[in-house]
Amino acid sequence: MLDGPFAETKEQLLGFYVVDCASLEEVLQIARELAAANPGRCLRDPTDWLLQPRERPRVSDVSWIDAILTSARAQAVAALLRYFRDLDIAEEAFQEACLRALKSWPRNGPPRDAAAWLIMVGKNAAIDTVRRQRRERTAAAGRADLGSLRR
Repeated sequence: MLDGPFAETKEQLLGFYVVDCASLEEVLQIARELAAANPGRCLRDPTDWLLQPRERPRVSDVSWIDAILTSARAQAVAALLRYFRDLDIAEEAFQEACLRALKSWPRNGPPRDAAAWLIMVGKNAAIDTVRRQRRERTAAAGRADLGSLRR
């Protein structure tokens, strides 16, 4: 069993354990031991990734998107708030991610980890917005400087 190259970085690297096992039974046994040693930090069902590909919801019925977005909201907004340190930016980023989810998910189906997808898309959208606002402020300041020189 491997636990990252450095013990002090384990939590920053999400603390994943890489386990090489000969059988599914051995995987389940190790997962039970890890769950007992550190409750809440192990997959609830370590075999879920082994199952058949997930069935995609029907495209015509998009009510499932609301449930996913609602359940992921707290985690996504909290992560965006930690990143940007501004609630308004975090909320706007989450809303932009939701809009993109509404465009993408009915066609492609939901991602494996909806909260992570929303955080990544929201973070990228907010970074784009912050950069655009910075460029606009710089351009406006440049125009003001040119206006004062003409007088």
